[in-house]
Amino acid sequence: MIDKAQWIIEISEVLNGPRNRTTEKTFHKLIYETQQNVDSEIVDIIMTSFLNPFESSVMQACITTLSGVDFERYYKSYFKIFPQLLRKDPNNALCLLNYPGFELKHRHIKKIGKMIKDIDPSGSLKSEVDYQISYWNLKNDEPWSSLYHFA
Repeated sequence: MIDKAQWIIEISEVLNGPRNRTTEKTFHKLIYETQQNVDSEIVDIIMTSFLNPFESSVMQACITTLSGVDFERYYKSYFKIFPQLLRKDPNNALCLLNYPGFELKHRHIKKIGKMIKDIDPSGSLKSEVDYQISYWNLKNDEPWSSLYHFA
């Protein structure tokens, strides 16, 4: 296993390079090397990778790794990219909004709703989230239903 500094160098090269089978394999390998020491900087890098993703089976490695990150760290990193991801890939943005491998409770929904308001006090981000929830027909599915009805 490589150290964190080397991991960051290698993952940056992969993320900034061409998308091909070789880089997909390297990306996949690097993501799985993070599982024992995922700190905020690494979570930020993994989240950012969703803005220019590899094909979905490769990105599943990111979701698997992120499922081991605590709630606060996950959402702190996620909300750094959320508005941009929602514009670029609404389906993926909503999927990642539902913390992988974790059943969100009402208190978590409240925190997420507050984070959305903190990012955009005008309410336009919340309106876009509501629109996407409605568009993808998720108004009756949790946790999106609770987010949709969150004031």
